[in-house]
Amino acid sequence: MANLNVFIREKIEDLNTPDHIIEISKDYTVYDYDKRILFTTASRQTTIFDVGTVNAGTFDGDGITYGRITNKGSFPMDLTITNTNSNEAHFIITAGSSFILSDDTFTSISGSWLDISSVKLQPIGSEKTKVKAEYLLAAGKITA
Repeated sequence: MANLNVFIREKIEDLNTPDHIIEISKDYTVYDYDKRILFTTASRQTTIFDVGTVNAGTFDGDGITYGRITNKGSFPMDLTITNTNSNEAHFIITAGSSFILSDDTFTSISGSWLDISSVKLQPIGSEKTKVKAEYLLAAGKITA
């Protein structure tokens, strides 16, 4: 068991009004997690993890409570999330930005909420474009 604290702080500075600060904190009791750094090129799409029955490279589909994918490179990357109905959702993660998963389900515009089956990355650029990415997945429960 481990403890994971996720803290988000948003601050808007405006010269004409007082600062607006919003802070959100969640604590998780984590029984499993995976954190990796990987390098991927634009010449192909790379599966960063699958979700389902636990196996090498596959995370427990019933347990994801938090996930973060961060683009540590200099170029944007396409994040593709596929659900168990093979619906895909695409998100652009710009350099220095992160994408947060709050659980293991998503819906396409015309679909219903279904479990995530895979998450893939592909840098946007020429075939030789490389991107450094980091992800953290945690399985557990919210404690606060």
